[in-house]
Amino acid sequence: MKIEVVQLENIRSHVKSTVPFTRGFNCLVGGLGCGKSSVLYSIDFALFGDPIGRSYEYLLREGADHGKVTVQFTQNGNTYLLTRGLHRRGRGIGQDFEELKLFHDDKLIASQKAEAVAEQLKAITGFDRDLWREIVWVRQEHLKELIDAAPRERQKRLDELFGLSDYEAAWSNVAPYLRDYETEKRILEKDPDVTGKEKLGDEYNRVTEEYTLLEIELQDSQDRLAATKRILENADAKLKQLEEKRLAVEELKRKEARLHEGIVIAQRNAQALNRTIEGKRRVLENLQQRQVSLESQIKACQGKLQDSGMPSDQPAEILRSVLHDFDNHISSLKGEKEATFRSMQTDLKRVAQLSTEKENHCPVCLQPLNGEYKSGMLQRIRTENGERQTLIR
Repeated sequence: MKIEVVQLENIRSHVKSTVPFTRGFNCLVGGLGCGKSSVLYSIDFALFGDPIGRSYEYLLREGADHGKVTVQFTQNGNTYLLTRGLHRRGRGIGQDFEELKLFHDDKLIASQKAEAVAEQLKAITGFDRDLWREIVWVRQEHLKELIDAAPRERQKRLDELFGLSDYEAAWSNVAPYLRDYETEKRILEKDPDVTGKEKLGDEYNRVTEEYTLLEIELQDSQDRLAATKRILENADAKLKQLEEKRLAVEELKRKEARLHEGIVIAQRNAQALNRTIEGKRRVLENLQQRQVSLESQIKACQGKLQDSGMPSDQPAEILRSVLHDFDNHISSLKGEKEATFRSMQTDLKRVAQLSTEKENHCPVCLQPLNGEYKSGMLQRIRTENGERQTLIR
């Protein structure tokens, strides 16, 4: 495992920092409180997420509500990116699992679940939290205790740290077996069956070479298999594209059928519209003929109006008003005619009465009439009736 970059945001004394690591030995140098230990604490937090103590107060920057650590590392030629966050809730601080993500070459392989990330990380690096904190990383306060300890105590702790005490105990336990092995080895070296081990060695070397050749052939076969898989994947991708194109062609055919159906309907509608237009055209021709006929009637009426002395360019309302006046005048004349006719009838009756020789009284006031006054009255009535007859005509 090789750490390449560590990014810190609101972690201890770091507001926003990026710490790159180069190949070989790396050393963090700086004054007291400048954030050297913060980088190591951040790496531990990013990898495992557990606090060193009871809370994350030692890690989140004072006054900040959110913090984040990003670690980029490589393992067996693969690049990984791990992010982990903190957020403040009231008086406590906890992990922000929305920020918990593990990427492999820009591909997300685990997120939001600490167990899944821990399982993936252990499968990649082989480290767990206890092994990391006991073997890989020795914290500053523990290192100080180690340096200040007595030489014997320091040696004992170093032996425990690197497992040397266990190694010595194991070596002591294996010593009897080693002596037995040496004794058995000397006995077997004198055995004629064992002396043919050189032939067995040659045979072993030959078999090893054959095995190596088989491994090479197997590797070639695996490479060809991988190439075949890539070709198959490409073929699958092309087949998928062709399937998508086939579906697209079928969809286009369905659209074409719908468009054809729409065209047929549009043609039918166009034929119906043509029939409607033809009917409207006939109606329009009839209306035009009626218009010509009405214009002729209008001209005839205008001629009659001119013959009668009326202006032909007056509006219809004025003409109606004039006709109404004519009707009123005619009605008045008819009334006068009736009255004059009744007067004539009355006078004719009087003339008929006065024409008799026996009637010498006025038919109106019944006064006696002499012959001369009677003759004058008859003449006057006849004259008035003649004038009335002329007025009636």
